[in-house]
Amino acid sequence: LAIPVIVSKRPEWDKFPGADYTMAVDALMPEARTLQIGTAHHLATNFSKTFEITYEDAEGAQQYAHQTCYGISERCIAALISIHGDDRGLRLPPEVAPIQVVIIPIIFGESGDVVEACQRVEATLKARGVRVKIDSSDERPGAKYYRWELKGVPLRIEIGPRDLKKNSCVIVRRDTAEKRSVPLEVVSDTVLELFEEIHTNLFRIAKKRLDESIIDCDTLEEAREKASSNICRISWCGRKDCGLEMEEAVGAEILGIPDGRIGRGHGICPVCRENTEAKALISKTY
Repeated sequence: LAIPVIVSKRPEWDKFPGADYTMAVDALMPEARTLQIGTAHHLATNFSKTFEITYEDAEGAQQYAHQTCYGISERCIAALISIHGDDRGLRLPPEVAPIQVVIIPIIFGESGDVVEACQRVEATLKARGVRVKIDSSDERPGAKYYRWELKGVPLRIEIGPRDLKKNSCVIVRRDTAEKRSVPLEVVSDTVLELFEEIHTNLFRIAKKRLDESIIDCDTLEEAREKASSNICRISWCGRKDCGLEMEEAVGAEILGIPDGRIGRGHGICPVCRENTEAKALISKTY
């Protein structure tokens, strides 16, 4: 999906009922709110004891099974559309695009040679596993460009009489609108290379925005001012009473303690004033 995410350990009051702890995956949406798109719950033996789910260990003794449950929500589709889309419509990463390449024949007068060239390119791409479609409708080329850009097709290939004279085609990227002339004999290799470049570029843009949105706050007043347009990183002792007071004061939700270095750092809990080595993320959420 080319979506950068934050992985956090949810606070105790926000974990899955019956779980020992919950890890959640959040994405940053364009309005600076976060959207939970997946969770993983460590259930320990809480449910296996209830349902008598056991296994035999190396010593032959019966032990209760440790369990997990996890899943990705269909919200990830909403995140995909919102994070990568622009004013011209969808911008889909090639890996998930239903149609990865659309071929537009540019017809002037006799169309036979152009159509045959488009069909050869289509067959070459299909042989490499590319999901490709020739738009042979009667619409003008400009209308076709607009429609397929709206649908987010990652690459457009244009072939007209002038291209055929040079034994080439024009490839247009949906993410950058960059055009390049490519010899027909290397079109499939070029398409696969561009797929990787498009995925990397979409992820890079979204990751830069996510990284820049996370800011350090020392006080609840500062967090309240910044939470409407940022994800606030603030010290937290981990106690429920302090956490709930922080949420009420800031008007946002504690996502939890994020994974990795971003969740660590010396500071003072802004509620109880105790020293802590944990950093929590607070944001407006959907």
